[in-house]
Amino acid sequence: YGLWGELRLRGGETRTPDRPHVLLIDIDTLRADRLSLYGHDRPTTPRLDAWANREALVYEQARTVGAFTLPTTASIMTGLAPHQHLVDHFPRALTAAAGPIALVLGAHGYETRAIAEGAYLDPSFGFDTGFDLYATRPYKRPDWAEALHWIKQRDSERPVFLFLQTYLVHAPYDGDQRFVDPDYDGPLRGEDFTSEMIEAFHRGELALTDADRAYVNALYDALVAEMDDLVADFLKAAGALLGDNVLIVITADHGEAFFEHGLVAHGHGLYDELLRVPLLIRPPGAPTPGRSAAPVSVLDIVPTILETVGIEAPAQLPGHSLLVPPSADRPQVSRFSDATGAIVHRGWKLVDGPIMAPTGPAPALQLFDLEADPTEQANRAADPTRAEILERLRTMLADWEARWPAPEGAGTDTWVDADTLQDLEALGYLGEQSR
Repeated sequence: YGLWGELRLRGGETRTPDRPHVLLIDIDTLRADRLSLYGHDRPTTPRLDAWANREALVYEQARTVGAFTLPTTASIMTGLAPHQHLVDHFPRALTAAAGPIALVLGAHGYETRAIAEGAYLDPSFGFDTGFDLYATRPYKRPDWAEALHWIKQRDSERPVFLFLQTYLVHAPYDGDQRFVDPDYDGPLRGEDFTSEMIEAFHRGELALTDADRAYVNALYDALVAEMDDLVADFLKAAGALLGDNVLIVITADHGEAFFEHGLVAHGHGLYDELLRVPLLIRPPGAPTPGRSAAPVSVLDIVPTILETVGIEAPAQLPGHSLLVPPSADRPQVSRFSDATGAIVHRGWKLVDGPIMAPTGPAPALQLFDLEADPTEQANRAADPTRAEILERLRTMLADWEARWPAPEGAGTDTWVDADTLQDLEALGYLGEQSR
């Protein structure tokens, strides 16, 4: 990380690059419906709300491709689905064959820089591939001032690709008490909700009342509010330095469960509390704010970046550039494991294969009518009147994945040092029901 401080201005003005700068921000574990921008009743993101209403396209039905950080971030950075990049379980790592966006942009003249917070974003997992500089910071302690310092001091005429990632809203939930009910006097009052507590809850060793659960939700919302200030402050400062010729993408790798299906955190299923994520895109040039309810995916981020900067997207990418309005008929595909995938299409969602439930594996086949049942409580897989829908979705899921094979050499086993393992364990990964 100290390398940032070694970059010095050598003199001369920086001209505006022919290609736009690209800023990609990944807020790990940020579920869409906890942003007031996406309708949450608490004012969790007032500053992002204001920024988006002025400058960004807000995608209301964006979904991610999995349930935990390693495969989902790999998809954000490559545009490949998990079954393509093969970074789908611990300890797998990205390779250059997967075509990470930093490698592609660097080959076309971009300066590529990143600040991430280790754990699954540690260089051990290949996320530094293609970056001129990949700096890591302690998890849940974001400090992006060095990125601003670098932008301010640079004298290059090359455009910039900057990737920023934080675990700020990830468990343990240790935010302030701003949203906690002042009348709450339960055993958690004033306490963090830790990864150890999450595991104890999953094992049935920690009973939580409705008031306790509301307290846990309030802690998470406070972290989202902290994230709002972090991102808004950076956007304001970066905008003053980079000007209007910048593409900004803000998203999350996955969401977070809060008791909707009996579990907390993530890594255990493919319900929408884990799959629906925010996606905000500010194209370069004049602001074009708006909202879209079309089905989109984090797989669309890389194709959108490439088209915006004028680089042809490789044929191996299943996503689509969002510079062209997305079709309402597009499927959204996710994967939990080799045995379990999910697809959303025309208001229906299929989860095909086993996922986790409080008492063990959930039913191996689940079908939900998202319009009538948006919280996915009523499994219609055994309903004979829905058999045609179920089979159509199973076939569509299999055909979609068969259409997009893995590039040769994508994904490899990796070695992880003790410090990274410790960080992963502190964030609740590698536990009994975590990934």
